[in-house]
Amino acid sequence: MSNILKKYGYYLILAVIFALGFFLRLKWLIANPSFWDDECSIAWNVVHKNYSDFFSVLAYTQVAPPFFMITAKFFTKIFGVSDFVLRLTPFLFGILSMIMFLLVSNKLFENKITVVISNLIFSINQALVNYSSEFKQYSCDVFFTLLCFYLFINLLGKSSFRKNLAYAFIFSISLWFSFVSVFIISAGLLVILIKQLKEKSFNLKNFSALLFPIFANCIFYLWFYIIKTYTENITELNNYWANSYIARDFSNLGMLLKNVINYFMFPSNFLLLIVLAMVIGLIVLFKKRFYLTLILTLTVVFEGFASWLGLYPFEKRVVLFLLPIVLIFISAIFELFNPKQKLKSAVVSLLFILIFFQSFVYCRAYIKTPKPTRGYYSREMMEVMLSKIKPGDIIVVNRYSRTDFAYYATYHKIKNKVIQEGQTGNRQAFLNSLNPGYYWFYMPFGPSPTYDKWFADKKRHVLFELNGNGYPSKMVYLKSD
Repeated sequence: MSNILKKYGYYLILAVIFALGFFLRLKWLIANPSFWDDECSIAWNVVHKNYSDFFSVLAYTQVAPPFFMITAKFFTKIFGVSDFVLRLTPFLFGILSMIMFLLVSNKLFENKITVVISNLIFSINQALVNYSSEFKQYSCDVFFTLLCFYLFINLLGKSSFRKNLAYAFIFSISLWFSFVSVFIISAGLLVILIKQLKEKSFNLKNFSALLFPIFANCIFYLWFYIIKTYTENITELNNYWANSYIARDFSNLGMLLKNVINYFMFPSNFLLLIVLAMVIGLIVLFKKRFYLTLILTLTVVFEGFASWLGLYPFEKRVVLFLLPIVLIFISAIFELFNPKQKLKSAVVSLLFILIFFQSFVYCRAYIKTPKPTRGYYSREMMEVMLSKIKPGDIIVVNRYSRTDFAYYATYHKIKNKVIQEGQTGNRQAFLNSLNPGYYWFYMPFGPSPTYDKWFADKKRHVLFELNGNGYPSKMVYLKSD
């Protein structure tokens, strides 16, 4: 028995870690909480648009990779339309990301304990677990970033015309699944060129087989898709992400970095220790895997440069694809772990425990939670309202819940009159314009004090009220005289 454990113990540990990560992601999927506003917006497009429509402008100021949308649409054609089915797409990429991270870490790290540690913190990371069941493209971004990096690991070795051509095809497909693949693809191509020129092994024919198909695809992608979709939404997107671009004088860079790292490493709040571990790990990796580390570093730099140019925000969830890079840098400190060097190993272990202790506590609490929820109840509020509504009742939807209503109305035949607050304009004037009658106010996202004040007027009698838990959300049924 001891010989078996000695021989297969490493693989058994990795299998247990993978099973843990799978369970955490599956639990979110099975819990199937109600979609929040952004999820409803993307989901509406999947349900109501055709495959070809995903290559054009999406409704509700949404931008999502066309192949991600096509994958989600394909699942609905097979299994029907539901929140659960739509979540299968991010769940699939979340599971594939764990597999790809394992392959990457096995290639990147020399020490088996580093591989184990890195996969453990990847499997339980709160942001990665969360976006494996949230209907957004961010788990897809993580997977294709890891896939592209894994391909570059292989390309940094021996290359051939056929091999480069095949990999170029995969890189090209990746862009249609994930916008942000362009950052690591650009970084990888540059590093390969630098390495081959430095080693005097540059082969124009082989490199052209890699570069030209990707370049041609990027031009087509830019002309056929990006320009067409972004020009329509650019003003609203820039307004929404106005504070998420790196300033030209870099005055907000520290704040943005702090926000991103805290978001990535939640619930840990040891920011300085996290940065210290990242710096140490980065130095260790540069010494051991210079060119591979350069690809990862340039990926971050290129994203930052795009943000500085105002092309792509540097903000929490939209840069989730950088999270595996952060975890790789932090994990690399365990390349210093050596049982013979007890003091160094003790310092490395203590640093790791301080950073990730809260994450393990949070993971344990999450496992014990019977049914996790995000605090949004758009679906439940719709179901309650329609189970109690009377033929003459009028439904009022506040401006921030319009996508929630539009998506969840898909599942129901609503015969009642619906009045939607405008996206702009005076809210008080809108409320005052409502005639006497019986009203259902559907506000699962973003109700305001203006509504509460209007409800409290003596001319109105609240007959039923349902409040959300954790986020401002409300549904009210009242009679207005």
